[in-house]
Amino acid sequence: MSKQAKILTEDQLQTALGHANAMEAAMILLTFRCGMRSCELSGLDWSMIVDASGAIGQRVDIPRSITKSHLGAGQQPLTADAKRALLLYSAQRRHPRRGLVFTSLGDKPMTPDAICARIKRVYQRAGLDGSSHSGRRSFGDTRWPASSIYHPWPAPCGTATSPARSTTMMLPRMTRSRRPSARSATDLKLIRV
Repeated sequence: MSKQAKILTEDQLQTALGHANAMEAAMILLTFRCGMRSCELSGLDWSMIVDASGAIGQRVDIPRSITKSHLGAGQQPLTADAKRALLLYSAQRRHPRRGLVFTSLGDKPMTPDAICARIKRVYQRAGLDGSSHSGRRSFGDTRWPASSIYHPWPAPCGTATSPARSTTMMLPRMTRSRRPSARSATDLKLIRV
């Protein structure tokens, strides 16, 4: 039986970031703030985060091709701190517009396992018991608390189950309109959260 990843607090996140270089900080913030998996980080291309002018945009485009089981394609907004981390890392890389975001020495692609190991080492340096999945679990737990009526977990995270909860209930399906009055009874679906 595998051990479930620990949920991190905001203070623990800040502690970890104090032990991370620019690339590691960007990785950690993309897992913690955007809920991205290591497989999504390993396939993330600069073209998925830069806008038409070549600057870091307001969101991350997550195509199905890089997601687990090809689920969860969509866009995820970048928080201010995640965007700052990407800007700093981008500046160190001389502002690329294309190519993989996270690479090892010699610009070789990083595997999901290599990204997991890198993030785990940062948490260890910070004295925390965390893993690459801790950020994703923290994202789901802090962004959509258990008391939340609207739980848009299936997009963009790509799973109908929240790792922090295991109840089955009727939840409104997220539609283009975020106004509750725009939803009807037919917008409800049974999902496990």
